[in-house]
Amino acid sequence: MPGVDRCLTGSINGISQNGDYAFVNDAAAINGYRGDPPQSVFVHIRQLEGDRFHEGMKIDFNVRPGRNGKPEAYDVIKCSRH
Repeated sequence: MPGVDRCLTGSINGISQNGDYAFVNDAAAINGYRGDPPQSVFVHIRQLEGDRFHEGMKIDFNVRPGRNGKPEAYDVIKCSRH
């Protein structure tokens, strides 16, 4: 599966109204999903320790299938190099 065991980088967009989750567009992370490929990767705030999402925030992350089989980010960290 794409993205597993390698770090991807993307920008946060589509933040929920209460800020508990967001999405990140990353072609490498969604490439290879069967059926209709999702347009973005789900990111829950609990994956980003000690910070809140903001639009355009750059993150490093790994990806795995979520409960619904669509890509979900984990091991999320705020990019220090961007």
